[in-house]
This record gives sequence, C-alpha cells and structure tokens, in this order.
Amino acid sequence: IRSVLDEGNFSATLIGIVLGGLLILFSMWWAYFDWPMQHMLTSFRRVFLWGYGHYFIFASAAAVGAGLAVEIDYATHHAEISAVNAGAAVAIPVAVFLTVLWLFYGGIRADHPPQRFLIPVAVILILTTPFWGEQTALWAGLIMVGLLAYKLRSRQSSQDHLP
Repeated sequence: IRSVLDEGNFSATLIGIVLGGLLILFSMWWAYFDWPMQHMLTSFRRVFLWGYGHYFIFASAAAVGAGLAVEIDYATHHAEISAVNAGAAVAIPVAVFLTVLWLFYGGIRADHPPQRFLIPVAVILILTTPFWGEQTALWAGLIMVGLLAYKLRSRQSSQDHLP
C-alpha cells in the first residue's frame, strides 16, 4: 500500500481493498478469540488436533496477507492475472480459516441449526466473491463482519432470555 501511495495510484478500488483487508483482519482476530476454548483441551486427541490444526489457522492467516498483496498488484496493473484469480487469492484463505475454526469448535455438532450452518453458508458466499467483481476483499470483509454481528446478536438474545 505504501508503494501505491508513493506512486500516486490510489483509487476507489484500492480503498475497497484496504477497507476489506482491515475488516477481514479484525474479523479473523475476533472470530478466533470469541469462542470458548475450555472444552477443546479435554483429551490427548483433542489437544493433538488443536495443536496441529493451528498449522491451517496460521497458514490461512498468512495467505490472506499474501492474497491482499496479489489483489493490490492486480488493481495497480502489476500482476498479469484475471480479476477472478486475484480475488480467489483472498477468498480461499479466508474460507479455509473459517472452515478450520468451524471444525475446531464443533460446528458439525452444534445444537442449533443457525450455529451449524451459518459458517458454511458464509464460506460459500466468500468463495463466490471473486465472481462479484474486483472488490473481493471488501465483500469478504463485509460477509465476515455480518457473520460476527449475527453471532454477537444471537448471543445477546440468548442472554436476554436467561432467568
């Protein structure tokens, strides 16, 4: 981004990528730390899966950064790839991150259908964002924020109904 600013090539597309990147970054952080972890480390098998599963968490988080760089290179005409490929460089790592978190926290076994299906639906939407135009990072970031807003809202609603 700094090199783009130095060249004076800042545009609305780049503002969308920067904003989307920030939304993705903060949403990933929030999603990771928001779920309780006390049930995760109850057996050796779970500890093993938790520890080695973090390779996918860390790799996907790093790949999001690389994907944002690819999307910026595409937007500044420094990359000779299609808009779909540039968008996929962001969308796929975000989808992997969410999928691994969902598997970590037992999304398959969730008690309520919204908890069971919300993240897979968000993952599918995020994977389709490269086909929506050149603002994949922004769309993916907005989907992530919507996912977390729904999660926080549903948590607030369930706390309101406690005796």
